[in-house]
Amino acid sequence: KAADEAKAVAQDDPLPYVAQAWVVFFRELDRLHILRSELFATDDSYNSRDAYTWDAGNKKSFDTSLDQAEKLAQDRLNRNRNDSRALLALSLINGLHGDDFGIFTKKDLKAISYIKTATTYAEKLLAQSPDSYDAYVATGMGKVIVARKSAPVRWVLRLGGLKGDEGEGVKELTLAADRAHYLAPFARLLVVFEDVRFKRTDDARRKLEALHQQFPNNHLFQDELDKLGRTSAALVRQGN
Repeated sequence: KAADEAKAVAQDDPLPYVAQAWVVFFRELDRLHILRSELFATDDSYNSRDAYTWDAGNKKSFDTSLDQAEKLAQDRLNRNRNDSRALLALSLINGLHGDDFGIFTKKDLKAISYIKTATTYAEKLLAQSPDSYDAYVATGMGKVIVARKSAPVRWVLRLGGLKGDEGEGVKELTLAADRAHYLAPFARLLVVFEDVRFKRTDDARRKLEALHQQFPNNHLFQDELDKLGRTSAALVRQGN
């Protein structure tokens, strides 16, 4: 509803269409139970993940929203190559395409191609507007994803200009988690998954409790808190 209202106010703004694509994307992640810590906690669990199938209606809405957003963003760049809203939109558009290919269809090389493009737009935006913290979602995810590839793949990607650095990527995601305007909650959840991955249980719990307080009707954060509780209880039993 908010996106539809925004479209009426500024008909050349691509971000309301990007927002609607994110809504559909999160709807599918929830429907298919994808956005869960156990999927991202280890490389083995992520690499052995299943390919997923979109709901046809949601996929059509997703693609239509991104196509319209990209058209508007490119039109704005044609008028002003430094248009900040266009650069942010194109970073997010390509990031979503990358997530689609990487998470849903397991076409990782195609996903990385989109992630590289998203990173290019994000870096251009950050060079002129360092406070555009949403762009750090693209750059941070790109660094983390590449860092987790095998050494030969990382070498090839580095030749193509895409470098992996998990520590730096997490720092950028943390910046987005703390300061981003649109994607802070998503970035916070990605940082939680990093905490779970490296057994930083207390840090993960604090972040999840804050997310649960902010979004009390979203079951995901409470589900993840319950998992942490079960894990902690199991460790205590093992210690005894």
